[in-house]
Amino acid sequence: MAVPLEVAVTDSLTSWTVDASETDAGAGKVLDFHITRTGATVGFGIAMCVVLLILPICTLRVSIQTVRGGKQFLPPIVTWFAVTLFAVLPIRNLFPGSPPIGSWVDYTGVLWVVMGLATSLALYITAWWRQAT
Repeated sequence: MAVPLEVAVTDSLTSWTVDASETDAGAGKVLDFHITRTGATVGFGIAMCVVLLILPICTLRVSIQTVRGGKQFLPPIVTWFAVTLFAVLPIRNLFPGSPPIGSWVDYTGVLWVVMGLATSLALYITAWWRQAT
């Protein structure tokens, strides 16, 4: 027994675009829903990925130059490395939808960023050790 029903689709999900289209399926009508991220949200996510990528690149450059002897060891930079390491999780949580721990962004981005920053910190401490001896 078919029950008549009315469906209203409103585009009120923050950072999502919702569209519904009606198709005729013989005995009744079928609604197809298309839900996608807005362009601004996708752009924001890409910008956050770029920020996360830039952090280890900058710190690795500084630490490698210091270990090689091309730059002078500066103790305050150790705190800069530590701050960047601890800034990763708050930056990660800014992603649209605040993805749960273990999501794709953790495996494809955050893990590599943390490893790069930790390596930078270890290299810089190695440069300090060499200078001290």
